[in-house]
Amino acid sequence: LKPSFRIAAIRKGSPAHNVGLRENDIILEVNGKKSYEYKLDEIIHMFSTKEGKQIKLLIERNGEVLTYSFKLQKMI
Repeated sequence: LKPSFRIAAIRKGSPAHNVGLRENDIILEVNGKKSYEYKLDEIIHMFSTKEGKQIKLLIERNGEVLTYSFKLQKMI
């Protein structure tokens, strides 16, 4: 049994929101690495690092696998 990570909330106006990520999406991969190879705090840290960092996610939503890509930006 491998852990999975589900998006609990998306901040309106954030890069993730703007590309179409949704609450309850399941993260399968982050930047090409299987999500279960990360600890939760590593994933959280990745999303709060420097502005401009490129993030690529492989997501499962309602049985469909989707790819999203965005750059982190400072949120006010």
